[in-house]
Parts: sequence; structure tokens; C-alpha cells
Amino acid sequence: MTIYRLKNFLSFVRIYFNFVLRLVCYFFILISVFYCSDDKDLEKKYNQALEYYSANKRQDAIDALKSIYSKDPEFRDSGFLLGKLYYYDLKFPEANHYFEEIRERNPEDLDALLWLIKTSFAQKKPPEKILEMTKEFLLKDSTQLEVLYIAGRMYESQNIMDKAIASYSKAVLVSSAVEFSHERLAEIYEKARIPEKAKFHRGMYNILHSKLLPSSEPVDSEKEKKQNTSKPTRKKKK
Repeated sequence: MTIYRLKNFLSFVRIYFNFVLRLVCYFFILISVFYCSDDKDLEKKYNQALEYYSANKRQDAIDALKSIYSKDPEFRDSGFLLGKLYYYDLKFPEANHYFEEIRERNPEDLDALLWLIKTSFAQKKPPEKILEMTKEFLLKDSTQLEVLYIAGRMYESQNIMDKAIASYSKAVLVSSAVEFSHERLAEIYEKARIPEKAKFHRGMYNILHSKLLPSSEPVDSEKEKKQNTSKPTRKKKK
């Protein structure tokens, strides 16, 4: 009798376990279907936002990206693109908000830090705060021209001329290195009879040779806003 009851109990446990297991499987299937569907919707909106931006429909692009960001702040580069769109619309506090949120989630994000520096510079925030950010950035990437330039401006504003000179000088050296690297690449490709690449690097050399530093300050302007019609994506890491 005891063995019979034990068999019944084990049979019940097995049936119950299988039932629970099926429920769990169904639950995960439903969740997967839901998230896959949601991801497809977000992807569609994201691509639509890029199309709006390319067509210079900035507000439509912002609305689409904000809809994405409210559902998933880490979906693709939605927050980063929102920040850039607001920056080019001269809405620096709004841009600052998104770049700061990205930095809070990922303190190592140099792209977000670069744009925080640019928005802070455009808003004329205290030089001490901007210099703190430029120092952090230059510890990880000491060749970023805009950051070197902004650091130089901040040192100038505080009458720290030796550091201003050092910052500007580094920017000139970096620019010169890029310039002459293009020249050497052009000559190499010309000798190798690869005219397309030779032409590209010769063109870049000619452009850089005419101006060692950017012709305009790294702050926004109406001209920059109109000219910036390409997709606002991050630079790919090499």
C-alpha cells in the first residue's frame, strides 16, 4: 500500500512538474514574441527618424526619437541622436540632458563627453567646469582638435596663457600630422597606380594645407545647422 501511494505521489509530482515547465516555456515564448515585435516597431521608428533627419524635418525626427527613447533609452543611438538634433537646433540645455544621461549609464562614453564639452562651451558655462571635462577627455584622447581648441579658449579666459599656448600648439601639431599623412598616402597610392585613393588623399591634403585649424569655432551656428544634413551617427572606432 505504501509503495502504491509513493508511486501515485511521484506520478503526481511528475505531472505537476511537466505542467509548470510548460507554463514557463509558454511564458518565455510570449515574452520573446512581445519583445521581438517591440524591437521591430522601434527599428522602424528609428529608420523613419533618420529619414526625417535626412529630409531636414528635424522636429519629426525628434518626435520619433523621443518616442523610442521613452520605451528604451538604450535602443541604438536614440539618445545620442536626440542630443545632436537639439544641439543643431541651438537648444543646448535639452542636448545637455541627453548627453548627461548617456554618461550616467556609461561613464566611459567619449562621444557623449565630447558633446557635453561642446554644449557646455556653447552655453558659456564656467571655465572651471569645462576644463574639468576637457582634462578628463584629453587623458583618454589627447588628439581631439575641438577639445584642444576649447581647452585653449578656457585657459585664455582664465589668463593661463602658458597652458593656452600648449593646447593650441598641440592642436596645430595634430593637424599638421594629419595633413602630411594624407600627402604621404597620396604619393604612395600614386606610385602604386591606385588613382581613386590617391585623388582622395591629395584632396584632403590640399584642404588641410590651406587651413591647419578649423575655420570656425566648435559652437553651433545657423550656417552649421543648415549644412548638417547628413545622418547624425557616431564616428566608427578604427
